[in-house]
Amino acid sequence: MKTTALALMVVAVVSMSCLSWAYHEGTVTAHVADQNGQPVEGMRVDFSAEFPCALNAFPTAAVYTDSGGDARSPYGCAYGQTTITAVASKNGVSSQSSTVVATGDPIISLSVTAYNLNVTVQDQKGRPYPMISVSVSSDRSGTINGPTGSLGFAGFETLPPDVPLLVTARVSGEENQTSVTLSRDQAIMLTLPAYDVTVRAIRDDGAPLQGAVVNVTGPASYAGMKNTDSSGSASFAQIPPGQVAISLRFGNYNRNANVTVSSDSEIALVMDVNAPVVSNVSYTAPRPATQVNVSAGVQDMGVNASGVASVAMYYSTDGTNWRQVPMSAAGGVYGAAVPPQSNNTNVSVKIEAFDNVGNGANSSETQFAVSETAQGTGAPAGQGRGGGLCGGGFVLLGLALSAMLAWKR
Repeated sequence: MKTTALALMVVAVVSMSCLSWAYHEGTVTAHVADQNGQPVEGMRVDFSAEFPCALNAFPTAAVYTDSGGDARSPYGCAYGQTTITAVASKNGVSSQSSTVVATGDPIISLSVTAYNLNVTVQDQKGRPYPMISVSVSSDRSGTINGPTGSLGFAGFETLPPDVPLLVTARVSGEENQTSVTLSRDQAIMLTLPAYDVTVRAIRDDGAPLQGAVVNVTGPASYAGMKNTDSSGSASFAQIPPGQVAISLRFGNYNRNANVTVSSDSEIALVMDVNAPVVSNVSYTAPRPATQVNVSAGVQDMGVNASGVASVAMYYSTDGTNWRQVPMSAAGGVYGAAVPPQSNNTNVSVKIEAFDNVGNGANSSETQFAVSETAQGTGAPAGQGRGGGLCGGGFVLLGLALSAMLAWKR
């Protein structure tokens, strides 16, 4: 019994000592450099360890090399030394290396042969073309996408050597492509179309409209906003070909247009900003118990005016409460009637007119007093009381004929 117990104690002590000695942990670093010894950033590194690394503490997600070309991962292993392997890959370029680890923080060095490709995109006028989609594809690298920056430049790093690469630049259905095989760092240039558009804002009277806000949106996320200058113009450069939406805003007035851009062009938009003009407000004699016919000339001036939409007369007998009466047109003159009023009533009249885009104008107030002897200022033919040839005109005609007969005698 004593011998057995002693043996068990010895086994326990030895086992604890071995376990304490055998377990080790640390951080493994994979350092990736290119053929020139320069660190390679952004390479994916996958670590693996062989048995007997029973306690594997590698993260489940891949790690990537930093600007110094290093990718790190913690590890923990038991039962003595083990072999750790690092595989670095990017864009079809790969490298693999292993090291035997017993303790500490090992470094695994990897070397790759890879080159960089710089793609510059310009328009047909030689200007850098920003925000253009550029892709590089091959059987080994797959497809890599990258937009051009403000200088028209898109850079692609760590590309495989001696592999045909198809480089394509695209915008709004247009594309330009070329094939290149890298044996060194290389730069290429591709050209795509773009056009310049000038928007001219014109008032409805034909004069240039300064200070209008012009918004232009187009393909490839193109967006621009400018105010029109003293000539009514706002210019937008390097618009990709295709459908372009133009919005013109001035105060509360808006004008929208959709155009297809396929060349340098000038687009004129007319903005009706002038209200109709109300003139020559007149009325028939305001006699008691007789309606008073009111007329006014209303015009929406300018060759490009939107036209008169509505005209209304407002009248008041107390200067506070106003009643509306729609006016109808007859030969460019608008007319309406004030209902019969009692003797000695003071009446105020004003005219309101709107054009088809909502510009409105009001005339000044016209006032008259109702009485038996009141005189009008004129009214449309056939309106009013005792006007035209059917009234006092016959009296005048009779007097004229009598005078002629007397002269002959």
